[in-house]
Amino acid sequence: MKRPPPDAPARKTAVKTHVGPNWKFLAHLCIIAGLTYAIFIAWQNLGETKAKREAENRQAAAKKAQAHQDAIAEARKQAEARNTPTITTLPEISAEETPAPVEPPQASDTSVPPPAAPAEKIDLGPEFAALTARARELVIAAERKRSEKLAENTRTLTWNLDVWLRSLPKNEQAAWQPHIAKIKAASGSGLVPASIPESSGIQLSSKMAELTTDAAAKQNQIDLAFLNETGKIHRAYLTKIQNAITQAESASQPQIAAALNRAIDSAANLEPWLHSLGVDFQAASESPLTE
Repeated sequence: MKRPPPDAPARKTAVKTHVGPNWKFLAHLCIIAGLTYAIFIAWQNLGETKAKREAENRQAAAKKAQAHQDAIAEARKQAEARNTPTITTLPEISAEETPAPVEPPQASDTSVPPPAAPAEKIDLGPEFAALTARARELVIAAERKRSEKLAENTRTLTWNLDVWLRSLPKNEQAAWQPHIAKIKAASGSGLVPASIPESSGIQLSSKMAELTTDAAAKQNQIDLAFLNETGKIHRAYLTKIQNAITQAESASQPQIAAALNRAIDSAANLEPWLHSLGVDFQAASESPLTE
């Protein structure tokens, strides 16, 4: 029997450790399950955060729109207060200057007194007609300018919504397109809805809320400019009539002065006066969304 030489290296014996395949599979499965749960929790928290942020944006947009509505209402009240003249209404002009004395009825007399004679219609002449025609011309021009600006504001909102929609991925475009279509339909009359309540069924992203709120604010600015312009025309109209009343009283023309007083009383408030000239003004802030 041969022995190995003394300088030969000792032979190493390899020891293999064997791990069963079941333990590896279970370990991988646990890791995958843990990662899946972590991703699910993160996605759920992200969705809740996004929904909360959009709800806060809707509330902020609603508060901003309400503030604009309050501003336009306050401006209208101030405009009416400035435009209301302090003129005492004169009595109606009777057909007879001095009515005949009426005998007091007897106790047994059950007759009904005759009705009072209607007021006599006074012709105020061509100057008054020309003044009214000029005021109507200026007011209609101001209303035409207001309508053009409101239509331009609506087109701008539609354009901005379309640009934002096209910037989204295809699946998000399909989700938001029906809601944008409803906003466009509500703005078809040329007026942007002053507010979009949740009951309308329209969902607003933060960008949609921003665009619609800005358009409603621009709309209110257009109305304020219209009220200021027509308010100046209105005050000039009342001043002209007041000057004519002073002249009629100085010329001892009480009937003309009384008729002019009735004309100034009927034109005292701005919006009814606009209506008498053929302009039916409705503040854009009073245009709710049709549900």
